[in-house]
Formats: sequence, structure tokens, C-alpha cells
Amino acid sequence: MLFSFSYSQSNICVKIDEFEDTKSYSVNTRVVTDLPDDKTKGIVWDVYFKEDKKGNVKMDNLMLSVIGLSCIEQGSELFVIFEDGEKITLTNWNKFNCDDNWWSVFNDKLFTTKIKKVKFTNKQNYKSYIFDVSGKELSDFFINLHNDVNEGNTNGFEECK
Repeated sequence: MLFSFSYSQSNICVKIDEFEDTKSYSVNTRVVTDLPDDKTKGIVWDVYFKEDKKGNVKMDNLMLSVIGLSCIEQGSELFVIFEDGEKITLTNWNKFNCDDNWWSVFNDKLFTTKIKKVKFTNKQNYKSYIFDVSGKELSDFFINLHNDVNEGNTNGFEECK
């Protein structure tokens, strides 16, 4: 199996650069969804954070590494169906690339409602991946991360190891 996943509390850590007096935040473990019939293809889900002017951290961008669908076209889409039936579409703002990178801003619904299914469609060749994530790690991953961000903003973040 190419992919694996684990989730732990305090899933967000801070790295402090003493030379530049900057902080960067990262997720300790990432969610990976792979195809049931081909474990070498799938999506690695990543989150980028930023601090606001008051020093509070927020989830800024969603970044996907899409493995096995060739180059990624600007405008490629991620369709999300939530457990309550609502649907959203997130669109890649990143330029065409062959590095498997797809970027989008977050939709707040990801922070409050469990995900049922996702579909990624590459606009370069219109190939898609579809994942049923009900009851799986991705289902409530962003809810958990959002809670971790709120807790970290209140109690501080652990330093990355």
C-alpha cells in the first residue's frame, strides 16, 4: 500500500525561524485517499495556515497532491457532498503544472459538516477520482483541524519536532 493515515490530537505544530523572526504552521499528519482498485493513485490532502494581524492562526488554503492524473490544469475542480446533502465546488486557482499540485481557498462548510463523498476532476484531460469517505478519516478531518486551530489560538501550539 502506498498510502496510510493517522490522526492525533494537537495535529498542528509551529516552526519558529529565529533568524527571520517568522512562524510557520503545519499539519503533523496528512489525510490520504487512495483508489480501492489501485493503491498507487489518489490524493494527499494538505492545509496551509496563516496568521492574521492579531496573531490568530487560520486555515488559509487547501492543497492537494493528485497522484496519477497527469498534469493539473487551472480550473480543475473538487466537488464535495456533505452528510447533510449540501454540495460545494472548490476550483483550482493554481496555474497549469505537472507537479500534481492543486490549490483552493477553503469553504467554511468544511469546518462544520462531515464530508460524505468527494470527486476530483482534472480539467486537462477530464479524468476523475471519486471517493466515498463516510466514516473515514477525511469525513471529519477539517472539523478536527478547525477545532485544533481554535484550541491552539487559545492555548498555544506545540513546536514542530
